[in-house]
Amino acid sequence: MELLRSEIMKNTEEIIKLIKKRRDLAEMIGMTKMENNLMPRDIKRENYVKNKLKLDDFGLSFLNMIFEFTIHYEKKSDFYLNKDSLIEINGDEKSRIFSIAKIISRPGREIYIKEENNIIEEAFSNAFCHVIIGIPNGDYHTININDAIRTEIMLDNKPVLVTWN
Repeated sequence: MELLRSEIMKNTEEIIKLIKKRRDLAEMIGMTKMENNLMPRDIKRENYVKNKLKLDDFGLSFLNMIFEFTIHYEKKSDFYLNKDSLIEINGDEKSRIFSIAKIISRPGREIYIKEENNIIEEAFSNAFCHVIIGIPNGDYHTININDAIRTEIMLDNKPVLVTWN
């Protein structure tokens, strides 16, 4: 098993290097698109890539995640809430949680929860966040999910701790 884990670690390191290179290229493409008033999403290009690669369902799903990750970096789209921001979300608990997940998500964002909560895990996983049970080390943001959501935070690259009453 250790030999397999070692091989997986090598693959992971190679994948991360390639993804970083792809991110850098996406940022350059994003600047070019912005200078030319083009939209970040290019369906024709996505279809070209999909047709050229001829992927199975797993590969296609992974490619779509890469597209979303790339578009995020083309837009340079971290979502900021400042001291004047007010988010108020009404509705049943599950709807509020899924709305918050959509608002604050970015591909790969670390979302911490103190204890298991299937609804929160599902909502943030569906938003392509990485859900971790525990408390983050170092500096992090906290979002409390209750009847009315009010928060004053800036969501940069710091992890987010999601709490509830």
